[in-house]
Amino acid sequence: MATEGSGSTSKYDQYFQSPNYGIITNAAERQEEFDKLNQDLYESNSLLRKTFRANGVFEPSDMTYNRKFYRFPRNDPFNYVDGAREYIFITKTDLPLVGNDLTLTDDAKQIQYFNYLMYCGYKNSVFSNLCYSSGASSNDGGCPFMRILSNRKTSNVDVPDINVDELETSVNMFGTRILYPKSSMGSDENIDFSIEFEDTRHLEIYNLFKAYDIYRQMKWLGILGPGVNPKDDRFFHFITNKILYDHMSLYKFLVDSDGETLLWWGKFTGIFPKSITRSSFSEIQDRGPLKVTVGFKLSGWFEDMNPMTLIEFNELIEHWIGGDYASDARTADIYDSDIGMVSGESVEYPYIKLAEQSSGDYTHSYLLWGN
Repeated sequence: MATEGSGSTSKYDQYFQSPNYGIITNAAERQEEFDKLNQDLYESNSLLRKTFRANGVFEPSDMTYNRKFYRFPRNDPFNYVDGAREYIFITKTDLPLVGNDLTLTDDAKQIQYFNYLMYCGYKNSVFSNLCYSSGASSNDGGCPFMRILSNRKTSNVDVPDINVDELETSVNMFGTRILYPKSSMGSDENIDFSIEFEDTRHLEIYNLFKAYDIYRQMKWLGILGPGVNPKDDRFFHFITNKILYDHMSLYKFLVDSDGETLLWWGKFTGIFPKSITRSSFSEIQDRGPLKVTVGFKLSGWFEDMNPMTLIEFNELIEHWIGGDYASDARTADIYDSDIGMVSGESVEYPYIKLAEQSSGDYTHSYLLWGN
């Protein structure tokens, strides 16, 4: 092949200029043919696109499943759900175990187990998670969620199915009766589910739920609880307003494979630990890990895909972080361009970017993180 500027033509140019190549004899005609081919790729009724569709190759514009019928099944990689990641956030309880000075109350000091936990350094992992309005919670930044439960859960939260109750009429003389649908509200109540956690060598998760259970025993006996100590009026509003201070709420978010788009969300309002697998200590495998399964009971209600759930979640974050929690300067990117990989750095808080109207058919909300 001749070098550039030598005046000679290359074998490549000679080939395209030869009569054997056909009617395309110059660069202009080759560009025209390329433009025509490119245009055929974008024209829905072109022969090329028809040939593609006949062989199972489709474009996003071909997925008109709400406007037209398919005569044959279509491979749809554009709307395919190829997995999702679950995130859960469990709110803290507000047990009257510690005061604003981060020490046990006089009533709690009567329980040796609580004294042991305080002495051994479980102030942040146990008392800050169980006593939200006290000074112990402010010791970890005032986070409304139990971070350790979000970080160390190893199983997914089961979601109840929707089942409609029926109203049955009386049977007529021919043995026929009519069934009328009532409501599915019963599916959102009286739910049992369990979550498996991987505990640490300090048994932080087990001691967290163990301390909760000991308090529950003492409350049942009338030893601990709001109003037991007449000098402690911090929890007086719980009594007057009938607030279940020892219940939790659980937010569950399913995020698409892009790491941000919300596929589904739900909220369990009013749950409490019902069972703790103490049998995990019967035998621990040589190579671990130590798993603790906690069963929860829903005393309130469950709801999913309610936009008010997202708004309530953001209100918790705003009360904790401040009004600038959703600013671009505080948002942590998933992809780290400095290393060319997905970031593995820790983040301070989650928040929801609510759906905004766009020119497309659908809009989505996003689970984002900030620092």
